Amino acid sequence: MADGKLSSQWQQTATILSALCNPHRDTKRHPRPFTPDDFNPYARREKPKPKQHPILAMAEMMGLDVPESALKKHAKQPSN
Repeated sequence: MADGKLSSQWQQTATILSALCNPHRDTKRHPRPFTPDDFNPYARREKPKPKQHPILAMAEMMGLDVPESALKKHAKQPSN
């Protein structure tokens, strides 16, 4: 219950901070407006997934193991 109250208080504080910072931000250095989640330590942040080789992605869906040496061998084939 204490976590919920603390999270709620941080959400209010983060909203005020974003409202104060947006008019004073440098739009060339920071073109995207600040959001409350930028200031809230309790906000959930989605980490971008690392790009995966398309063959590895397909093999993962099929449940197959592909050695990385096979990917390197086929990576530099000239296209016709």
